[in-house]
Parts: sequence; C-alpha cells; structure tokens
Amino acid sequence: MTLLRLFTHTTVVILLLVLLFLVFCRIYLPYLTHSGKEVVVPNVTHLPLDQAVKILAGHGLRYEVIDSAWSPLQKPLTVVQHYPKASAKVKINRRIQLWLNRRIPPTVAFPELIYTSPAFAREQLEKLDLKLGNTAYRPDLAKDAVIEFRYQDGVIHAGQKIPKGSVIDIVIATAVYAEPRIKN
Repeated sequence: MTLLRLFTHTTVVILLLVLLFLVFCRIYLPYLTHSGKEVVVPNVTHLPLDQAVKILAGHGLRYEVIDSAWSPLQKPLTVVQHYPKASAKVKINRRIQLWLNRRIPPTVAFPELIYTSPAFAREQLEKLDLKLGNTAYRPDLAKDAVIEFRYQDGVIHAGQKIPKGSVIDIVIATAVYAEPRIKN
C-alpha cells in the first residue's frame, strides 16, 4: 500500500507542477510580456527632443538617448535617427533608442592651407564641414594662392580649433601692383 500511495502522491505533484507551468506559460507570461499588443513606431526623426518624447509617450513607448551626432542641417537637440526605425511593429512600453544632434558642434583643427590653390583650400574646408564665406583679394607675390584665412574678423592659423559649420573667409593673392578688391 505504501508504494501505491507514494506513486499516487508523486503523480499528483507532477500533474500539479505541469498544470502550474501551463498556467504560467499560457496566462501570466503573455500578460507580463504584453503578447499580442503591438504598436507602430512613429517617425520622430528631425523633431525636437521634447516633441519626440510626447509622441513616443502617446504611442505607449519609452525612450533613451543613446548618443549624439552632429549635422549642420538640423537644429541642436533634434532627433537625428532612432531605433527601431519608423513603421516597425514593437510591443507596448518598448524603449526607443534616440540619437540627438549635438547642442554645441564639435571642433576641428584648422589645416595648413596657406599658399595652396583656392580650389584645394575649398575642398579641404568642405571635408572638415566648414563653410566658405567671402573671398577677398590682396596683392602678394604668390599670385592666385590663398594667403590668409579669416574667421569672425580674425586671422586663423594652422592648428587653431574652430567649430564645425563655421564660415571661413579666404584671401587670395593677386598681382603685386593690383588694387585690393573684395568679392562677395
């Protein structure tokens, strides 16, 4: 009798554990993980952070700022990109990762470009995300070469740190006896 009773109790315990496991997998786990409740990720690219947060919260999503990037085409603290991408289906309460445009642009070391051709100097400035401003001409022996760079009414020297997106004016040499002229 005791062996039969042990077998019966063991069988009941195993059946209860299996039943408990099935209840956990079929009822509690789907509730816990929001199974079947999906939302479409809205496109918050190019939006200011505060507006993007409101839109994400309105869709039942959370956010976290992962990193910052810099784009001269966007205002500071706007969303440059996000993951998951727009139109992706995710579960409610999912955390959306945001990359923001930097508040202060990064700086670059100004290269040595004195006595180079204007075309080469322009190309190098564009590679560093610097904008070309006014072009002035001044007499010098190095005809048709860049003899000076200016930023905010001051002369720029090689190695000087300048914010990306800054406007740089260049001075190009003309014939030695020519009158100075300014071209806008």
